Amino acid sequence: MDFLTHERNQNAQNRDAEPVGQLDPQSLVAQSVGVLVGSPLLIAGKLPWSFAGVISRMKTALDRIDAHFAALRTWAKERKPVPFIDEGHDFVVGPPMEEAELQRIEQAYGVTLPPEYRSFLARFGDTPIGPGLFRRVNEGLTATSTNRFPLAEPLLGTLSPKHQQLSKELQWKDYRRLLAQWETIAKEDGVLAISDYGCAIFGVLILNGPYCGKVWILHGDTAYYGPFGGSEPLHDESWPPDWTPTEQPCDYTFLEWYESWLNPRLKMAGLLSG
Repeated sequence: MDFLTHERNQNAQNRDAEPVGQLDPQSLVAQSVGVLVGSPLLIAGKLPWSFAGVISRMKTALDRIDAHFAALRTWAKERKPVPFIDEGHDFVVGPPMEEAELQRIEQAYGVTLPPEYRSFLARFGDTPIGPGLFRRVNEGLTATSTNRFPLAEPLLGTLSPKHQQLSKELQWKDYRRLLAQWETIAKEDGVLAISDYGCAIFGVLILNGPYCGKVWILHGDTAYYGPFGGSEPLHDESWPPDWTPTEQPCDYTFLEWYESWLNPRLKMAGLLSG
């Protein structure tokens, strides 16, 4: 699996103290929340408010995605052609993944799937419907997915404000430095390769550490490995083309990232305003 593109600036406290293979606190929360979605305890209102709030927001997003899938299926059936039919999507998702299968995958790769992604699989199955070439879970995981995610902060590459402010001559010199830094990164460690956008641009779902559950972009041409923010045109051609370099690109969770792709399709079909 090849990799490359984008990023954001956050602090990774005590990262070096985490032994590889041991679940960090965020991964433990991810596992707990993933299992508790749909739990009778949530329905009965007996979960701690922090868990209940997270799960409620997640369920609301999943319900919204489900309704949007249904609307797109109906629209495509009644009002062909679909503007984005070249993507090959019929928006018919697969059967839900059973808890036993999710646990088997996690154990086989030694990972804990982030709660939003885990709940997505439990609701919509291992579907290929999604951004870019949306990979199935077994296609996106590798033997090194269990390793610690290698970055304590994003690598902004040529998209950083500091690089953009350099003269053209100095940018070439700095680019060589950035590429050398880029080459040292273990790009398959601690991630699930969730999407291939083509042109050496990849989306990865981070599986552990302080950025667990976020979707980042890999882009070798710009030596970028960071948050999805700034890459929205990959999902929405109507997104404003002007982009201002920033030290803190916007982070997207899995469901935020997924809906940033799904919503433009609804707009194209006239099913969503704005």
